[in-house]
Amino acid sequence: MGLINEERHFDYIASFGAFASTAYATPQRLKNWLGRAAYFLCGIRQVFELKPQALTVCADGQRVVGEFYYGSVSNTTRIAGGIIDLQGAGVAYDDGLFEVLLIRQPPTMQALRDFKRQKYDPDYFYLFRAREVRFHFSQPTEWTADGECAGRYQDVTVRCLNNAVELISRP
Repeated sequence: MGLINEERHFDYIASFGAFASTAYATPQRLKNWLGRAAYFLCGIRQVFELKPQALTVCADGQRVVGEFYYGSVSNTTRIAGGIIDLQGAGVAYDDGLFEVLLIRQPPTMQALRDFKRQKYDPDYFYLFRAREVRFHFSQPTEWTADGECAGRYQDVTVRCLNNAVELISRP
């Protein structure tokens, strides 16, 4: 599990930027009618609103400064229904580390194909692992947690709560 600013838990992903609000901004009646296609239709509308966020990211001794269109802190191999695929990136659900993905600019088709092959072009993608990640934005930025609105923050700390939940199954 993850924890945003010591107040908001999430299981799967916390994100900001491009398309982060699509899951909760897509009307439920459209989801019921069109299924997964509803997300794509609403996402297309957001293309015209894309703008980079100036930020500084500090995580486990690393520091990244720049402008990014998208960022996520996750513990999953598939983001946005598989549009972002981290299956070959060594994701481990029990290692106490998040995968942090930052996208610098809208990637070219070749960069997306390379990304699917785990070739992360640094002109577009920055991917690393961390137990705790701190973000400082130049202005308050909207975050989503597991597809739900998580609030607007200028400073965000996301912390991994390793082994926070114990699952019990019955035979």
